[in-house]
Amino acid sequence: MNKESVSAFLQENPSFLLEEASKLGLQVKNNKIVNFAEIQLNTAEHKIRRMEEDINNFIENAKNNENILDKLFALNVELIRATSSQDLLEAIANALENYFNLNAYALRLFPQLNTCKTDWLPADYFLEENHSAIAHIEKLDHPVCFHYIPESLMAWMPADIPLQSFVQIPLYLDQTDKPDGVLIIASANPKRFQSSHDTVYVQKMADSITACLNRLRKS
Repeated sequence: MNKESVSAFLQENPSFLLEEASKLGLQVKNNKIVNFAEIQLNTAEHKIRRMEEDINNFIENAKNNENILDKLFALNVELIRATSSQDLLEAIANALENYFNLNAYALRLFPQLNTCKTDWLPADYFLEENHSAIAHIEKLDHPVCFHYIPESLMAWMPADIPLQSFVQIPLYLDQTDKPDGVLIIASANPKRFQSSHDTVYVQKMADSITACLNRLRKS
């Protein structure tokens, strides 16, 4: 078989390539065999579009991360300036409500943290001895995003907002292997906090709040 015989066969059987296209790895478009140059061009264009999408996604993620870091920096500045519990609580409320559009949150500390100075934080931010939430909080070892929290924690949330997603952030004021407080942030958006989400930024927020809490209680 040579080039001429193949050419003659195809001329005598013009439908052969169309019928056997899948077996021969050929592409068909509008009932015609697509030439290899067009295939290569289409493949190159597809790769370029994918690269453009990847680059655009990378740029968008970088902008979002920069925006979050700017907000965390602003919160840190407010926390550094805080000289009272009122300053601290206002800084947290301002950051969550105005920077992140989150209006449902709760901060609670374990009762033993209320022994060093009776007025460093309002009493209602401390849990009572043997509160049912303590056992749950002690099991947290990292921020947890979920669509549900126990009723004992849900009681701290505003009742007029239909909350559907939550992040529970353990606080370590005494730097032990178990938390001695928690910051809970909630949203009516069921997709705002999901178990698959990265929690590195909420952990950084919690670290800054913990540092400020420790500074106030030891001052």
